[in-house]
Amino acid sequence: MMTPATTLKEFQEYLSLILGCAERDLPAAFQGQRPRVLAVGIFVDLQRAYPGINRVRLSEWLRHYTTSDIYLKRKVRAEYRNDIDGRNVARISARSKRAAELVLAKRNPEGAPERLKPAARASEAAHAA
Repeated sequence: MMTPATTLKEFQEYLSLILGCAERDLPAAFQGQRPRVLAVGIFVDLQRAYPGINRVRLSEWLRHYTTSDIYLKRKVRAEYRNDIDGRNVARISARSKRAAELVLAKRNPEGAPERLKPAARASEAAHAA
């Protein structure tokens, strides 16, 4: 298991190792200074583009990336999901944005907007029970 990444640069470095390419050759969806919210099915797209990659490592990387604070914060602010080539392919649903907000509020209750604090506490209480 790899060391968990916390910055976008670290996530990009780890992905380049998994895909066996230089960082500058990563698919467009994973380049740049801001994370992009990924399209549903990106795992399959990556498998097609990089046959022979370690599916377990890729799945682990995607799980860490898509649950990271940097990704979730972007998900709350972004409008679209991006395909492997970085193109906007689908709007991010209000439900998905709300779920990201709740996870972030639960992780950092002090920094959460007032409107989310009761929901974060309720979610935390439900998981404790």
